[in-house]
Amino acid sequence: MTTGKRTAIGITLALLLALAIRVEVIHHDRNASAPAAPAATATVDPDEVVFLKQQRPSSLADVKQLIGATVWVSAGGQLDYYPCAGHRANYAHSAGTLLGADGGREIRTPYPDCVLIMPSRRLIPGQTAVRLGRYTG
Repeated sequence: MTTGKRTAIGITLALLLALAIRVEVIHHDRNASAPAAPAATATVDPDEVVFLKQQRPSSLADVKQLIGATVWVSAGGQLDYYPCAGHRANYAHSAGTLLGADGGREIRTPYPDCVLIMPSRRLIPGQTAVRLGRYTG
């Protein structure tokens, strides 16, 4: 073998050995057991816990009892929805809010920036007990 070939093989073996050592160091670091984190203790303020009596009105008379009463409303399930045209959604402008679902029927706001006003003061059979409004100005 010539000196040039020997040198090339020696350098190649040295690089492979350095690479193998580096891989072993990385493997050792990634598989080392981490110290256990201390368990967090959560404190709950009694004012943060609310247990409400669920009110499910079954008649118009039950709904009339809610007029003037303070009512807690969960708005956590509301989602903005966006107009779709040609397999693309325009996320720049919201088309309204998805208020909820009744079976397979989605209940949406009729226009963007819609607010829910509860309860309605004029209860008419067959109509909703909530009103929808919009900010102007």
